[in-house]
Amino acid sequence: SATGGSRMLLGALGAFDVQGPRIARALDGLAVAAPPEVALRTLKVQADGASWLVTIEGVASASDPGLAQVAVNSLLHAMARSPYLGVPIRPLSLRIATGGRRSGERAESGGLALPPGTSGIAFSVELRVPK
Repeated sequence: SATGGSRMLLGALGAFDVQGPRIARALDGLAVAAPPEVALRTLKVQADGASWLVTIEGVASASDPGLAQVAVNSLLHAMARSPYLGVPIRPLSLRIATGGRRSGERAESGGLALPPGTSGIAFSVELRVPK
């Protein structure tokens, strides 16, 4: 019924009102933790019992793959120190890509476009954030 649907919607909004500030703090912590070399491309948040299941996809780009990996590692360490984020619940997924060699050329590697002369590490990480 319409009344039952309204109650469910109000219940869901009430739950988000209580739990929303914590996930907002987690997302704010993620934004602060990301080094300038890291661009977050996808963020998925899904309710999962007493937690939020958070999937983050991004890319770190730098002049060489080692520096890009340092940026990803820096993000992971900052997330692990956060009282709201924590450590990944699954193995980290990584993929290396490089930019084109000529001026103006952009390389494309699995949907990851990088500027010329750069290397990148595309990553995907999954976290469980308590509600």
